[in-house]
Amino acid sequence: MKKLFLIILNISAFSFTDAQSLRSIISNGNDIYKNEKYSDAEVEYLKGIEKGKDEVYGYFNRGNTLLKQNKDSVAEKEYLTALTKTENKNFKSQINYNIGNVEMKNNNYEKAVEHYKQSLRLNPNDEDARYNLGYALKQIQIVKKDSSEKKNDKKENKENKKEKQDQKNQQQDQQKQNQSEQRKEQPQAKKSNITKESAERILQAINENEKDVQKKLKKRTAVRIDVEKDW
Repeated sequence: MKKLFLIILNISAFSFTDAQSLRSIISNGNDIYKNEKYSDAEVEYLKGIEKGKDEVYGYFNRGNTLLKQNKDSVAEKEYLTALTKTENKNFKSQINYNIGNVEMKNNNYEKAVEHYKQSLRLNPNDEDARYNLGYALKQIQIVKKDSSEKKNDKKENKENKKEKQDQKNQQQDQQKQNQSEQRKEQPQAKKSNITKESAERILQAINENEKDVQKKLKKRTAVRIDVEKDW
């Protein structure tokens, strides 16, 4: 059964040639780490860093505890510092592997690929690094495919929107044309050729004619009708 995406934190347990106190501090931190008390283990590793600032183990193991506490950016800084404190190829391979895991966790797949490749250059037998490298490369392809599909969808939506707008414009133009043709077909009232002066003369004539009619009516005498009484 293939492993899924791996975040394996390598806890150092190598022998030391320097002071017994530094070896004791690092070992104590490792024991606490195994009990999943990561913040307490971090304190021990900080003590180890203070005792031996040029020793790689304190930085590397503190990076592990920070990663467990989801302090990814600080963890990566500790790993990068650890890289400057050793020339051991196997140990450099482990550090690059863990940095790759940090980048993978934050979806920085291209950076993860570079660190897994470096891990394999230093230790070609690291099967976990090889597996994670393949996984990271696959994720890059998925991201590129999704990005391409989103661009195509965006382009298609833009084209559909333009097509709908063109159809709307055509409908509006057709409506305007129909309205214009309807106005042309409607009968229009003929314009009067009567001038203002002619209209006034006509109105004056009508008034004079009305006055003549009134005079004639006044000249008529009333006709009396006698009604005989019935005695």
